[in-house]
Amino acid sequence: MPRRVKISADAPGVTVTTVDGRALTLRRGLTFLDRPSATIFFQDFAKAQGKRLVINKKKSGGAQYEYVCASRLHPCNFHIKLLKSRSAQSSHFFVSSFLAQHSADCISAPKLTVRQAADVLLGENGTPTNVASVKQLQEQLQQFSGEFISSRKAYRVRDRILHLAAGEFTKGFQRLESLLTGFQTKNPGAYVSFETEATSGIFQRAFLAYPFIRENQQSNGLQPVFGMETATLISMNYCGQMFIILGKDGNNQVFPLCVAVAPQADVENWKWFLTNCQEAQLDLSRGQQKATYEISIPSAWTLFCVAQQVKLYGWNSTLFSVEDNKTVLCLAPYDLMQHYMEKFMTHAYNQSVRAKKWVEEGNTFTEYAEKLLTEQRDAANFQVVQPSNDGIIFVTESRSFPPRRYRVDLNQCVCSCAYLLQMGVPCRHFLAGLAFFKRSSEEENFMDACFRVTTFAEQYDTQRTGSIELLLDSELQENHAVRAPVVARKRGRPKSKPFSENDEVLMTPAVASALLNGNTRVLLDSEDAREKRQCSTCSLTGRSKCTCEQNVPASSPLNEVAPDMIF
Repeated sequence: MPRRVKISADAPGVTVTTVDGRALTLRRGLTFLDRPSATIFFQDFAKAQGKRLVINKKKSGGAQYEYVCASRLHPCNFHIKLLKSRSAQSSHFFVSSFLAQHSADCISAPKLTVRQAADVLLGENGTPTNVASVKQLQEQLQQFSGEFISSRKAYRVRDRILHLAAGEFTKGFQRLESLLTGFQTKNPGAYVSFETEATSGIFQRAFLAYPFIRENQQSNGLQPVFGMETATLISMNYCGQMFIILGKDGNNQVFPLCVAVAPQADVENWKWFLTNCQEAQLDLSRGQQKATYEISIPSAWTLFCVAQQVKLYGWNSTLFSVEDNKTVLCLAPYDLMQHYMEKFMTHAYNQSVRAKKWVEEGNTFTEYAEKLLTEQRDAANFQVVQPSNDGIIFVTESRSFPPRRYRVDLNQCVCSCAYLLQMGVPCRHFLAGLAFFKRSSEEENFMDACFRVTTFAEQYDTQRTGSIELLLDSELQENHAVRAPVVARKRGRPKSKPFSENDEVLMTPAVASALLNGNTRVLLDSEDAREKRQCSTCSLTGRSKCTCEQNVPASSPLNEVAPDMIF
């Protein structure tokens, strides 16, 4: 039949009723948006008949597909022919012909697919609370539907359930813009950005900034060093790059300041990311004049081989490790942004509680700064001081062999050991000089402002900055004009093995989402997937479909609206 022929929408067909009470009518001309949706309908139709269908690979491909009964020992006449429309305005699929009646000697038996098994579990429990154990999942499925699935399929069912629990992939992109703008509305200090392609509406880039960046920098609460890094998102459904800027507060706590998602880490996306950081009022050049002044003093910069020596506060990397953030990098952009919003709120609350405690206790410096200062105070007792004048002294390490001598300038706040310049905390030699001149009470004047409790309390004062609030699911809206990016598979076989080795858990987005939600039982699953051979007809172990002689129950009667049609 030519595919350009129009088919009446009221063509007669065959109707069956599923276990959950749905009425499925198969008729000539039945249209579907795409082939996967047609396959789902045909699978449910065959299952309602007590049968199972497969794709006839010899007669399928391109623009036409044929679905036949799974009975192989005794061929069955059941078949459905699906064609793709040739219309330039639409690319839908439609049923061109079918035969819904099975043969009398058909021995096909129903067999749950991964989707059907997941639907059974979700239909009974809503969202299963325990999907980590494959054995328990098999028991639940057999209890609800009376059917048994293999361990290999149970793993796939578990992964699908976790996918559904984490949210659908396409809906995440449609809700991402509402998530970002809603977060900015509830937290006015936050800066967000969301971009899509102008013509196609495909998601391009998204940006999220910490709501209190401006307040933290105004109070000098951040160490004036930032770590910028990019990492590849290893989600199975999205291929892109995550851009992130990390900062440290006076208690040496690392937290994200800005995070973004873009297709790739090229010059254009880096420029876009840094431009948004400036729009979020993140001053990456803060302290540049002070650093220039420090390296311009001859007594400071002549001590080092490199004239560009600046204060790093012990930073030796960007502080972002791919190995430590595997679960985060497995998330889709929507889940990734939600994760960092929760991280913003948790960090701000925990630090505000810690700041109130230190203020009540009357502490002068943060816990991290006090630890560094205590170490230097203890070591200052073993220094030998030799003054040159009222401001310049030479300090010798009494416990080192051969003895090492350092030059300290109290007026310029400089020591040749570079600890003071690098850490922002007076070194042992500097403290020994202050003790020699009876100026130990001036230690606070040589500490960086970010290490003081007053600065820390001002930085995390909720009465000044406010608190961070998240969005509820009911507050989000879906923008159906936004489309998810299409991920193109690379040609050839994948380089990595599909199964993990050495009892490692295969890191998928579903497993990553479960770990972030606190479900660590996925790491304890050590079920052995290698079992005895199982019959695909009767689902019993120890036999195959060729040697199975079990009688198959008769198929359920059909509610025929019209006689079966052959075209």
